[in-house]
Amino acid sequence: MYLLTRFGRLRSGYSTIASCSPRSFDLVRSYGADHIFDYAGPETPSTIRKLTEGTLSLVLDCISDHHSITVCHGAIGRLGGRLAVLEVPPEPRPGEKRRKAIKQFFVDGHEIFGFGVPIDSPGYKRLPSPEKHEFATKKALEFQTLIDGSRLRAHPVEIIDGGLEQIPSALKVLKAGVSGKKLVLHVS
Repeated sequence: MYLLTRFGRLRSGYSTIASCSPRSFDLVRSYGADHIFDYAGPETPSTIRKLTEGTLSLVLDCISDHHSITVCHGAIGRLGGRLAVLEVPPEPRPGEKRRKAIKQFFVDGHEIFGFGVPIDSPGYKRLPSPEKHEFATKKALEFQTLIDGSRLRAHPVEIIDGGLEQIPSALKVLKAGVSGKKLVLHVS
């Protein structure tokens, strides 16, 4: 989310809206978000809709679970729009509403390599796409230019020393719900 918030601001000129944990507000603001809301706040979808006067039409959901998809659908304007998800979205639960005016599509990062994705799980399998590879190659150069110019920075990281022996403790940190940073296991 951090990279895309910053990239959206730098390259598209879009006003960026983010939802996250309140403990991450300052970090997300430092990456350039114009408006930040508590992802768990019950009024978040209606508040975003009011802020955007019902015109929000492009949304990226980095979590892609029942709650986040419901928040996104509630925030998108009356006329609908596009919702990109980074995981295959779960089927709606009984009574859970998904609006037909919102076109939902799954973005699989593996596609950028141009080889296809041979995962035999519903929604994940992809055919090779030279077009997506070419697009990703151009964007990678653009990202590198921004990084070199210190206009784009990576997620905060927590480095865990100790090699492969630390995998169990790193998994405990993940299970505890680490957020706002990426865990990096240092292997010598």
